[in-house]
Amino acid sequence: MEFLKKVSMILTKPSKFFDKIKSEKTVNSAFSFLLITSLVYLVATVILVSNGPLASLGATGIASVAVFSWVMTVLVMFVSAAVVFVFAKVLGGKGSYVEAYKSLVYGSLPSQLLGWLPFAGVLFSIWSLYLQTKGVSKLYKIGMFRSLIAVLSPSLIALALIIIFASALLTGMVPKII
Repeated sequence: MEFLKKVSMILTKPSKFFDKIKSEKTVNSAFSFLLITSLVYLVATVILVSNGPLASLGATGIASVAVFSWVMTVLVMFVSAAVVFVFAKVLGGKGSYVEAYKSLVYGSLPSQLLGWLPFAGVLFSIWSLYLQTKGVSKLYKIGMFRSLIAVLSPSLIALALIIIFASALLTGMVPKII
């Protein structure tokens, strides 16, 4: 399925889209999709901040931050999919890692395309959360509530780790870096 057709189906007919991509047996197509959509997000964000808070970094600094962010986006998607996969399986889902990855990547479309917009980006992130939840639900054959738990699990784990680390740092259990 071509890129623009995927974009259209994800945004207008997500249930039909996720039914249609069940035949994708590898992450290759979703990975290519992520590279393109995250690049759109990256370029839009760089344009938005180049005259704002990051302007003092200069062009080279902004480019370095942008490349680092893009690489991290790709890596975090792989790790998040692994966590979603484990939780979806524990919650009774029937699918593989590939289904988790496809759900997260394709479901992130609204936030990748328009999440960079100030204030409105929150709405696009919520829409992405819904689409990711719908994708896990369809591809793992589990209900939306269980799917939502699986999709939120990477963020909840990251938040817990941040709280644990911050608490340890504040109580002196972690040596101060400086």
